[in-house]
Amino acid sequence: LQRAGAKNQNGRVYPKDILMREVNEYKKIQPNENQLTKLLTWYAYCLTGETSQEKAFLSLGYKGSNGKSLLTKIHSESMSIYSQKLHLKTFDDGYEKSHKVFHKTITKGIRYAYLEEISKKEADVSLYKDFIDGNGKLNVEVLFKQTSLELNNYAKLTINGNHDPNF
Repeated sequence: LQRAGAKNQNGRVYPKDILMREVNEYKKIQPNENQLTKLLTWYAYCLTGETSQEKAFLSLGYKGSNGKSLLTKIHSESMSIYSQKLHLKTFDDGYEKSHKVFHKTITKGIRYAYLEEISKKEADVSLYKDFIDGNGKLNVEVLFKQTSLELNNYAKLTINGNHDPNF
């Protein structure tokens, strides 16, 4: 809310009334003030290009209708140019198309990447580490070539799930 009314780099202004509406939606889901502050701090961090904190956000709820997907929807729709839904299999061990997902993440300047669900398959922990590594680099294969590039990643990872991850 501190930046309400200020222009971003694209000349877009976020009016205070719209930002207040979003905060009020978050308060419905998380009425605990301390937890809400942590949540909003995470989402604010997701809008920056900074990745030095080496953090990811894991939201587990073993039942539905507890706000996990709604929080993601609020953030991803209100900041759609910075958001990307990742494929369920992106971090699965043996999934051969992760580089295609990461290509979009890197070339579109994505800041908030999210998984709606956690895959039940075994995860490739090294991919998780590479994604949240503070140096902000990801290897991306170049289409139709036998090479890859190491490019900057500005995205932070949020994972929602109804079961424990298989790390």
